[in-house]
Amino acid sequence: AGGAEGDPKSLTFANRYDVFHTNLLDFQLALRLNQYVGGAAEDPTQQCSAQALAAYLTERVTAFHGRDDWQGTFLDNHDQMRTIVRLHKLGVGEEESDRRLDLATVLLMTVRGIPIIMWGDEQYLAHDADNATPTPAQINNWDDDPWNRVGMMNFREDTPAFQIIKTLAKLRQESPAVQRGAYTPLYADQDVLVFKRQLGSETVVVGVNRGLAKQLSVPVSTGLPPGCYGNLLDPCQNGALVVTSEGFQMQLGQIGAVVVRLK
Repeated sequence: AGGAEGDPKSLTFANRYDVFHTNLLDFQLALRLNQYVGGAAEDPTQQCSAQALAAYLTERVTAFHGRDDWQGTFLDNHDQMRTIVRLHKLGVGEEESDRRLDLATVLLMTVRGIPIIMWGDEQYLAHDADNATPTPAQINNWDDDPWNRVGMMNFREDTPAFQIIKTLAKLRQESPAVQRGAYTPLYADQDVLVFKRQLGSETVVVGVNRGLAKQLSVPVSTGLPPGCYGNLLDPCQNGALVVTSEGFQMQLGQIGAVVVRLK
């Protein structure tokens, strides 16, 4: 556990790949992704803004000598509390928890690394133990196992989470930019992070918003080809990203995301 840029021993281990021939699961990234989507529900000492997440995503590239794209990345696993349960215990309502898990999944599938999806997350599987109700400050040290190993009573392919994973798994399969491309932040504030993954002539732009709906206008040159682009996550959103020579505009829904592939 703790295997990321914050643990010097883990860094030494990971960066001696020629000796150990292994990569670490990135627990530090998982923590930050969970804290980001937790938002204001997190204890003040545990909160992670979009700016902080943007900085961390930059730092981990350097910390792992560029080999972070071979790290196993995840939101939750069999040794940890499920993200959806974590949000419930922070007091986030069921419907909003589902949307926040969707947001975390978009990030997991588009940042550098090899994403690992915990079975059941595509169904919003959750089981809260009656006697496990930590305060927000304790949430990151709480062991909710084995309650999170509850069996699935049904399985659907039409949940938003399933569709997000299906869409972005196809993108990862087809896109060298998402597989191996550089990470460059384009904009970050308290709630919104926009970044690009780029390799050669191909670019994928990702925008995530954990707050209220926002029309973003950024007057900074991005190097992206001018044009009007649709959202892979919502085929009806044709003008999700508009790029000009002076900057870009992006329409982000409440607790929403935009993923655009530019080729």
